[in-house]
Amino acid sequence: MLYHISQTTSNYAFSAVELEPGDNKVTYFHDPLSFKLGLLLTSVSLAMSVLFIAMNIRRDLRRRARTSEFVDEE
Repeated sequence: MLYHISQTTSNYAFSAVELEPGDNKVTYFHDPLSFKLGLLLTSVSLAMSVLFIAMNIRRDLRRRARTSEFVDEE
């Protein structure tokens, strides 16, 4: 059976849940929106960085291929 119990603070820094005496099973589920947004922004930034680096490498390889053609002709 699942109960939604409000949590309180303990020792000014920790979360606490008041329980009845006996055997209890407590599952703490934390799913903040800020984490999801941060993960999304980080993923997009990483993908853009990889794309930018790949484009620069490709451009540099093309430039080197063009300059090597001019060197071979002389």
